[in-house]
Amino acid sequence: MSREIVDQGPARTLEDRLKQVSRATRFLAVGHAHIGAAGKRCTATWLGERDNRTYLLTAAHCVPRSEGTVELPTQAEFFGWNGVKWAGGQGVVHYLPPRRGHTIRDLDEDTDIAVLELATLVPAVGRDGVALDPPLIYDGDNEGSQTVDFVGYGRTGKAGGVLAGAEPGGAHAPNGFRRQWGRSGPPEVSPRSLRALRDDTAENWAETSPGDSGSAWWQTHGGYPVIVATTCCGSRETDSKGDSVGARLSPRVDWLRARAPVVRTWSERLTVSTLAPFVSRDVEVDAGEGRVFFSMVAGSGGSAPTGLWSGRRGVSLLRAGVQDSDTGARAEVVLLAERDMGCALKRKLRYPSSCTGMTLGPLVVSFRSEDNPELPRGRWVGEFELEAKGQFDSPYQVRFPVHIRLHLSDKSASSEPSQATERVSPSPQRLLTQRPQIVGCAGLAPTSAR
Repeated sequence: MSREIVDQGPARTLEDRLKQVSRATRFLAVGHAHIGAAGKRCTATWLGERDNRTYLLTAAHCVPRSEGTVELPTQAEFFGWNGVKWAGGQGVVHYLPPRRGHTIRDLDEDTDIAVLELATLVPAVGRDGVALDPPLIYDGDNEGSQTVDFVGYGRTGKAGGVLAGAEPGGAHAPNGFRRQWGRSGPPEVSPRSLRALRDDTAENWAETSPGDSGSAWWQTHGGYPVIVATTCCGSRETDSKGDSVGARLSPRVDWLRARAPVVRTWSERLTVSTLAPFVSRDVEVDAGEGRVFFSMVAGSGGSAPTGLWSGRRGVSLLRAGVQDSDTGARAEVVLLAERDMGCALKRKLRYPSSCTGMTLGPLVVSFRSEDNPELPRGRWVGEFELEAKGQFDSPYQVRFPVHIRLHLSDKSASSEPSQATERVSPSPQRLLTQRPQIVGCAGLAPTSAR
């Protein structure tokens, strides 16, 4: 059980346990909305805020729609995980048009997606009062490989298993509709929808129920929690199969971004660009205990130093192949990789120790034009794979891709590095030629891993 779940207190009942898991940090963007004049109740997911507007993801069958339109004004209110009204008032709903030859009433499971835009009333915050990070929308194609986590405000008590939904006595929750978490096995993947079938095993015991409509389907890819679908529909009350259906989001990313400019995607989160570095999650927090180090996966599109570093100050130099997306030309780029320890120090990516009482921190991978003087202007793209692995006998091991997206013009090639990359590290040439120094953070010593 993760530390953040334990910190919520002991679970006295099964419902308490499912409620606790539903309030893990990765699920705090999930809340519920009352939409339209009738106040239709559905689960919705907070995507982010901008210019005093809040953007929510939900199901199209939860919102008012009209023939010949793809957006309508509506009244709505959205309550966050803590029962506080985060957004409300007069807003706008955006939805997909029906399939050709269908009417607005013929809502297909693969078009059952809507974006609700409302006025922000209070900032979205987590349990510690700190602003929430917007969730990531998955834009890959590997949904069929991972289990699905549901978090919603659906009806409970249905025969055949525990359902995603449910928070006893929750604010604004009618009796029988409660916030809960549930898990289903890897879904069947269609071009624009996902289907999860419950079989009552340890990793596949939940299904969606009335009230879960619009809830996000969560998976973990490369160590990152992502949203892969929204709940469309599920089994009937008399159906013992227990299947759940969701509208797949990866084919709809461009549509979502056009309606909700705050949308963040999985691939963007895993990208190093000309102006911004890639900054990983703090994997030692994910691992729970022990140290974690990074390495580049052999044969994944790049090369990196091998072996653990001694702990002296410096950076690791990564080399990766890239291709010009316009001309097809190929080249190699040099990237800088270091661990941000949070104590004003940096360490090479493979060094797994830390300042006393602190994690080693995230991995920062950055591009600097002065380290690539021979790289011509162009739109260079590439990819390589990193692995985060716990020390010694730790079971923690996660692989994830890092995307390279470099747009080099005459101006960018000759200009000074941006502030975002300048702060990451000094020039590797200078670091590799200057005399090494032992840093002054107490408790550091060379370590090894097997």
